[in-house]
Amino acid sequence: MKNRVFTIPNILTFIRFALIPVLVLFYLEFYQTLPFLPAVVFFIISLTDAADGFIARRYDMETDLGKVLDPLADKLFVLSMLICFTIKQPSVIIGVLLAITLVKELYMIVAATLLYSRKFVIRSHPIGKFAALTLNLGVFLYFFISYHPSVKSAAQAVLLLGLILSISAAIYYTVIVYKQTGGRLPPKK
Repeated sequence: MKNRVFTIPNILTFIRFALIPVLVLFYLEFYQTLPFLPAVVFFIISLTDAADGFIARRYDMETDLGKVLDPLADKLFVLSMLICFTIKQPSVIIGVLLAITLVKELYMIVAATLLYSRKFVIRSHPIGKFAALTLNLGVFLYFFISYHPSVKSAAQAVLLLGLILSISAAIYYTVIVYKQTGGRLPPKK
């Protein structure tokens, strides 16, 4: 099962990848007139994220590919939405969040790709899952900032907390890889 590509969890992850451009389009085109539309797509993406993890663990369908693609989909989702927010609702906080998140996520994507190419895969840790959940909550709240000024402050606070947790997760994963490899890249297999 570890080497299979087309498992139910992986298919759900592929659907998530396909829905990211739909979400971006809906946000950029319809946010002002139909704000519930991007929120519905966001909700569907969130459901597929929860379902793929649940199914993978519950029915022993975890794959090495899924361990890489699932967090990659989360990263692309958050980055895409931060870019959208920067375009439609620019603010210093969102700009700083985008810049820091972009650097951190590029680091994580490059590191994960390099390690995966050497057949070295790390299981997700609760801090990474909690960071993703917090960032998703912040994104969800940000859809509704036009309804009340306090929502913007709450959304930005949640996004900042998510960023702190996300950076903490990156540090945690870096330390784990360093400890397991002795600070050297694993050999190619």
